[in-house]
Amino acid sequence: MFDPEKLRSLVPMDADLEARLLESFLRSHDEQIARLSSALEQEPATGSAITDAAHRLKSGASSVGDEDLAALAHNTESPDGETSASERREIAARLLKGAKKLRAEIAAHLESLPESDK
Repeated sequence: MFDPEKLRSLVPMDADLEARLLESFLRSHDEQIARLSSALEQEPATGSAITDAAHRLKSGASSVGDEDLAALAHNTESPDGETSASERREIAARLLKGAKKLRAEIAAHLESLPESDK
């Protein structure tokens, strides 16, 4: 879950800076969602593409306070040795769903910022 206070704790900011940072985050986040989605559509799913997208999603999720999504991304990025390809695919699909949810939360937060400061 998005935590605006986590973001604000990193750097003192006003609503304008917060909006610009989150808009930049969403552009990058959208790219990683697209990469992960593409990797999951391939048969067989490309492990390195999943790993790369998961790593980037982990960093982004952590920076905005979504530690649950960051942990799921970590599990997708670094599965244990007993995780089968189909299990990894399932974990990655949950990551994709969580990433889309985070995107919606941030977009809603952006809409709630004062219009004059955007």
